[in-house]
This record gives sequence, structure tokens and C-alpha cells, in this order.
Amino acid sequence: MYYLEINRAKTLKGLCLFLTAFIIITTSILNIYAEQPISYGNYPVLRGTTNPQEIQEDNKITDAGKDLRQMVLSSRLKAFKVQNNKIYPSRQLTNLDTIIALTALSGNDKDITNTDNLQETYKAKAIEQGFITEEELNKKENEKFFENKTTMRQLNNYFSKIMNKEIKYTSPTNKIATRLDLANMIYENKQDLLNKEDISIYSGQVISKSQIVEDGKNKSLITVKLDKNIVIKKDSQDTKRNTNNKNNSNTAEKPEYSENQVDKIVDDNSYDSTVVSYLNIVSQKDVPILTPSGFTTDVNNIWEQSQINIYTKNNNIIYVEQFTVPTSEVVGVFESIMKEDKQLLSNDSSEKGDKSADNTTNIIKIKDYNNKAHLYKLHPDVKILQVNGEIGDNISVEKPVDKDQLSYGQDVSLTVRNGVVTSIKGYVPVEEELNSYVPPESQLSSGIVLDVNDSSITLTNNKTYSISSDTLIMKNGEITDYRQIKDGDRLKFFFDDIYSNIPSKIEIEGSQRQADRIIKAKVGPYSIASKSITLKDTKELQNGQWVDTKEDAKAYENVKIRGDIYANSAKVNNKLKNYNNQEIYAVLAKNQGIPTIEQGKIRLGDSLKFDSSITNIDYSQNTLQIDGNLVKFDDSTIIIKDGNIVKSGNLEKNINSNIETNLLKTAQIIVQTGASLNIDKSENYPYKIYRGTLRDVFDYSVLLGNDIENGRKVNHYFMWQGGVWNRLSEGKTTPRINFTEQTQVYDFDNNKALTIDEIRQKQYALNAFGIRPDYFNRQVYIVTKDDVAVSINFIKAQGYVQVNSQNLIVAKGVGEYTSSDNNNNNGNNNNNNSNNNANNNNNNQKKESIKPVLIKNIYEYNSNTNRLQPVAPITTTDTATQQIKKTPVRKLINVQKAVVIYNGKAIMKTSPDTLKDKNLTIIFKQNRDKKITDNIEELDAIVVIAE
Repeated sequence: MYYLEINRAKTLKGLCLFLTAFIIITTSILNIYAEQPISYGNYPVLRGTTNPQEIQEDNKITDAGKDLRQMVLSSRLKAFKVQNNKIYPSRQLTNLDTIIALTALSGNDKDITNTDNLQETYKAKAIEQGFITEEELNKKENEKFFENKTTMRQLNNYFSKIMNKEIKYTSPTNKIATRLDLANMIYENKQDLLNKEDISIYSGQVISKSQIVEDGKNKSLITVKLDKNIVIKKDSQDTKRNTNNKNNSNTAEKPEYSENQVDKIVDDNSYDSTVVSYLNIVSQKDVPILTPSGFTTDVNNIWEQSQINIYTKNNNIIYVEQFTVPTSEVVGVFESIMKEDKQLLSNDSSEKGDKSADNTTNIIKIKDYNNKAHLYKLHPDVKILQVNGEIGDNISVEKPVDKDQLSYGQDVSLTVRNGVVTSIKGYVPVEEELNSYVPPESQLSSGIVLDVNDSSITLTNNKTYSISSDTLIMKNGEITDYRQIKDGDRLKFFFDDIYSNIPSKIEIEGSQRQADRIIKAKVGPYSIASKSITLKDTKELQNGQWVDTKEDAKAYENVKIRGDIYANSAKVNNKLKNYNNQEIYAVLAKNQGIPTIEQGKIRLGDSLKFDSSITNIDYSQNTLQIDGNLVKFDDSTIIIKDGNIVKSGNLEKNINSNIETNLLKTAQIIVQTGASLNIDKSENYPYKIYRGTLRDVFDYSVLLGNDIENGRKVNHYFMWQGGVWNRLSEGKTTPRINFTEQTQVYDFDNNKALTIDEIRQKQYALNAFGIRPDYFNRQVYIVTKDDVAVSINFIKAQGYVQVNSQNLIVAKGVGEYTSSDNNNNNGNNNNNNSNNNANNNNNNQKKESIKPVLIKNIYEYNSNTNRLQPVAPITTTDTATQQIKKTPVRKLINVQKAVVIYNGKAIMKTSPDTLKDKNLTIIFKQNRDKKITDNIEELDAIVVIAE
């Protein structure tokens, strides 16, 4: 105690010194850590450009459609100029256009100063580049050489000269070349052309996206798995540093970067030559992204698992190009993994010796089960898994292994993406009693469809699941295929393997998101307690027209609200009393049979209406073009596509679109129909309908011939696919259509089903001298699915050579129709006891017959415009009130003798309920006199395709 009293001053002084030293040291440590660069793994980093908006504006193209990638690159390389955001891909090239474009591509335009006389200026360039000699140009037949159109043969010849190599093309040699043809050539040979501009390309797959904070700013980090390795050498780093320090020195050594060199690598790897298979993109909305819809800087438009090309100059990103690449599965027996042999694989190896997936020590050799050898390139970061089980097992256990653990003769499954193997599964059979049990369908996922194709399904949360031929797809308890999955459908995914991205089963859920009715009404009383609303003065959208529903007024009282109601872009579910008597658009669905409002939009002010097809969609600006008008949309816009409530990402161009906006042209509701019959997708439509004559029959096929009119052959037959009739001629392309034992054959005129064997008896008709079978040269409708005949329907020639609204319609089935005459007859039968027996017999006959099917939302085919058009409603005027009333057109379909095709199978004498709520494509008999039942036209169906 005495010691502390005597040394108090010294003690306090020492304590202060200790605290001061502690604070200094702590601050230094924190500063050291604060100065550390953010770590992005051992991957190089690429960043955006200073003015991405300029790149977006300079390369904004609105008329390229699915060819946007090629046209943007062509404009970037100055082959074509963008004028008023248009580049005109289908414009034919003159020789002058071609020479101007190729001169710019070759870099020989830098000395051109005279632009007043283009022909004289580019005459010298054409001769200089070897396109034509001066002697040939002076010949009389070449007086209009520069005005003449360029053929594909000429274009290929000229393009080969500037590339110093022969270029292959597939178009006919005498076809007139277009801008798109040249753009395709440029895109196929972009690597050589971009090298001249010192532009590098990195290609790869997006692995992940995340948010980071750098320099106090929120940024996006995108990790890309590259198709080719990046080689970073210490020599190159040192040389580049020295070059930067000697900017003014003429003796500075040029840095020897490999072809795919980048400038940044973390310190751990900076002292050695490094090969990396990944890179990072850091963006603060400064990376222009080219999507199928145009440019944007929103990285949300880059999807995980999508393929991207990254165009860079001076190690800054010019723009990123996003697209999808399908994957395939290859199975066989493992042979070896070896170094590349140029005699085995002919690849374009880098002149600068960069290590890549194309020239590194990674080629796998397998043999298929026909003992044929195959060679595949491996991705430098290929994933190899050992699977305890056999190929095709639903239950298996996987673990990562090294390539040395693959054994000769082992069964393997390769995942091939963009020509490169990205993963290998090696199968190891195990004893049955040693297998561990994993419950089938033990993992469950779900979501709403954004996009679907034959190999994958993308959901609105941007998750993508692969599908294979083994994936079981169910709808309404029945097996179907991926074509029955529509945009906006809710799906459940079941997995047998928790590590797999391929579901074993997919269930398409019920109609909760299907629009039962689309209405326009006025807001009435609203109950907060019951979350219900009464709608007044309702009109229903039918075939693009608002139809009065005053007789059903009670059906719109106290309707439950299940979704969101918007006014402008704000949700107003609890404020609906403030919008009394305002007009509202609402989508009604049936949940367990009870109508509910799934989405609503209150329109403030008057409306504009557009009824056409969308020509362009710009997701970066949330705008679309229709009838030359720029229309805005947002998350509050109601969007219906083929009866499903969908998101804006599901909007589609070139199909029937009905849009209503406010006066500011902000879309309130968008209704699209006919997506399955989009001309752009017609090749993917599974069904084809042929109309022609039967020329010959073989064991498992029939030969189709030209059509017949009034008993005489004409010089063409017809084929329907995806909403369009095509007129074709008999010849080398005459279809020989395969059939199976399940193909339904029916004689419409004689109301008689025929067996396949009966048809085979008519075979070799053309070889029989003087004798023609009954069905030879009969008019026939043949329906195929995936090019195999589902039904063959004979019918007497009907006298019309055109196919049009007289024999094909597309509609929606309502259900069985009971004639008012039948109801009256039944009542009379109960009262007339004297005719009891006769009436009973009559009733029995009626029970055996199939009643007609009522259809609505009818579209007729217009042969002048080659498209389906909605049938306009019947307009009447009340003479007393002068109110205009629109009544939708409905028709009856007699299916007594029709072949109905449902789920790819042909059925006869089906119940009308089978066609209820189905989308129907109907071929019917052409009659000169209309058949009327209860003031409704009745058609005799020949074939009905139900989807």
C-alpha cells in the first residue's frame, strides 16, 4: 500500500503510455486491413466501360429480332451503319454495298477521304483487294457492276479474300446476299476480325452472381467458368509493368500476352505463370449487356447457367453478350484421357501458345455400345463424379474423384456443352445388399414457368432445370410432354438424386393461375372484413372485344380478392373504397370452383386500345412497340398469355396481342393468344396436317401426292404447321409419311374405320397396270405428330382448291351442347303416352349418339394474310335505348365422324367433355349450305386436335 502511494504518479504515467501504444498499434492493424484489396478468389477481374450508355445508344437496333447478336457485332466492326435504330438485316446487298462493308472490315478504309463519288472511290479498293480486275471492270457487261446485286457465291469469294482463307457457307450459290448473310459470315469468323481491332473475347458459363461492397459502393460480382483457360505469365506481368513505366520510351518491350490475357491477378499467384479457368466481372451498372431484347446495364438480365461472350479492349469490357447453349448427354465405355494429338482433332490452336480447353492435355476417348470410338475435348475444370450404381439407375450415390480413378472399360456418362465435356460420371456397380436406400422423389422444388424448351425449364426466379427423355411429365394425372408446359404454369419438380439438376418427375399443377375470365367493370362496394368486392357494369373480353354481361350481374357480387389490385403502380387492396365507380380490369380464376380475382388494375382516366402484334420488346426500358406506338409496362400491368397469368418476361413478339393503356400509353392489361401457333416457332410445333391425295402405300408409310379439285389433280398439296398453311408441289420433296400400328384410318364419307392391314393391301398401287385401288387418288387429310402419322382421313374431294376459313378454325371448347329441340321433345315424350314405345326407341338412339360440342374464341384462317384472325362479334343496336351490344360468335362442332387427337393419340366417338376447356384445331367438311341449330352454325368435323 505504501509502495502504491509513493509510485502513484509513475504508475499512472506507465498506464497512459501503454494505452497510447495499444491505440496506435490497433489503428495501424485496422489501417493495414482496410488497405487490403477485396479478394475475389484466385480469379482475374474485368470491369466495365466509362460510358456504357454511349455503347448502348450507338448499337441500339430495333429490327434485328433473333439475329441481334450478329447485327450488333457487324455494326461494331463498321460493316453497316445503324440508321434511326434500324440496320435492315433483310436488305439485299449491291456490289457497292458489299465492297464498302468488306473494305471497312479489312481496315483498308482509313485512307478514304473522297465520299462524294463512292463508285470511283471504291473502284480502286475493289481492284486493290482482288475482288475484280480493271480489265473485267471495263467490260461492257460490267457497266453496272456496282449497282448489280451480290450473289452468295460472290460474297463468299470476296469475304474469303479479306480473310485470306476459304470461307464455307450453306446458302444456294445464286441466292441474292443480304446484310444478314454477311453478318452471319462475320460472326462465324469474328475471332480473326476482332484481333485486327485488338478486341479479345472470353467465352464461358455464368456460375454465380452476388452483391459486394467495394470502395464504399454497392456492386455486382459475376463469376464465369471459361470455355478456355486464361494463361497469365510472370514475364507478361513484368513486361507490362515496365512498359507502363516507360510510356515515352520507343525502346519499351511490347508485352507478350497470350490471346486471352487479362491484367489483374491476386498476389498469391503473381510470381508464377498461372492458368485459371474462371474470371470475375465487377459491375456498378457500367457493363453493357446484350440480351435477345437489346442492351441493358442491369445485371439481373444475366441468368445463372447462361452462356456469355465478353468483348474486351485494353482489359475493359466493351459489352457482354448473353445466349443459351444446349447440353447433351453421351454414354459409353471409358478408354483413356490423353494429350491432344493434332492428327486426332483439327482445332484452331492459338498462334501465341495460350493454354486453353482446345490445346491442353485433356481429351477423353470413349467407345459407344456399337464399339465405335469417339474423342471429346475436356473443359480444364471438368467435374468428375464416381457413381455407385449403373447407368439408368434412379437411386445412386455420387462422390467427386480425380481423373486417375477412372478405369478402362468403365461405363461413363459425359455432359457435353458447346462441344466441350463439362462433367463425367463414372459408374461403379455395387452388390445389391450393400446399396443404401434413398427414397424416390425425395427432393421437391416448385416455381412458375418463364421459358421452356426440349432440354430445360427456366422459372421466374431465374432457376433453370434440365429435362431429359427420362423425365416423367404429368398433367391432370396423365403422362404428357414438355410441349404441354405453358408460360405461367406452376410446376412441381421431384428428384430421385438430391445432387442432380435433372428432375425425375414434373407435375403441372391445376388451373389456379389460369384466367377463367378477363373483365372490365366499375368498382362497387368493398368489404375489408371478407376481402370481397362487387363489380358493376361488367364486360368480358372475348376474341379481343369487350362483350356485355348484364344478364350475369349477380355473378360479380362479393367476388373474393386473392391477388393484388393496383392503381398506377401502387397496391390499393385496402383502399378500394376510395376508387368507387372507377374502371377496373380484373382477371378471374376458379379456385376450387369459386371465382376469385387474381390480379386487378384500376385505370384512371380514358383508355387507348391496340389490337395487333408486338414488334419489339425492350426489357431494359420496360417498353414495347405495337402498331408503331411505344407502350410502357411495369409489374402492375396485367399480362395474360394463352389463358395463363404471366410475368413481363413471358411477353412474345409476332402473336395476337390486345393491349389497353391509359392516355400516357402505360399498359393496363396485355392479352396475348396463339403463342403455340407463333410463326417464328412453327418448326417446333409438333403437329402437321397434310391435305393432298394418296399416291401409294408401303408397309409402314404412305406417299402423298398433289391435291384434287372437282375430280382433277392440281399442281400442289397443302401442309399446316404452327398456324400457317404452306402450298407445296409434288416432286423430290413429296412427303413419304410413316405410320404405325396405332395410326387411326377413317373413311369420312362412308363413316367407316379401316385397319392398317386394309391399307397395306393397297400398296404398290403405281406398279399395278390398269388397276387402281379404291383409295388411290382419294383426297386425304393426314395428321402427324413428330412426323409420324396419327390419323389418316379419307374424304371425297370437296371442290375447293384453297385452304382457308372454309375448312379450318382454331377455337376453345366449351362443352357438350344440348339443343332446345331435344329438351322440348323430351317434355313432349313425357306427355304423349300413346307414342311411349316409339319415343323410348328415339331416346335410346339419342343416348347412343354424340352431342355436338359448343366452341368459343374462334379464329379463322385468312389465306390472303396467311394468319389466324379472330372472328368479330355480332354487333346490334337496341332501337329503344340506342345502346350498342356486341355478342360473341359461337359455333357447334359435330364430332360424330371426327377423329379426335388428344395427347398425341387418335380416338373415335369421344365424349364432348374431353374437348371442354381445350384449345382446338378443327378441320371440317366444306359445305355450300350452312347447317343451323338453334341459330348457331353447326360444322361437321373431320379432324380435331385438342391441346
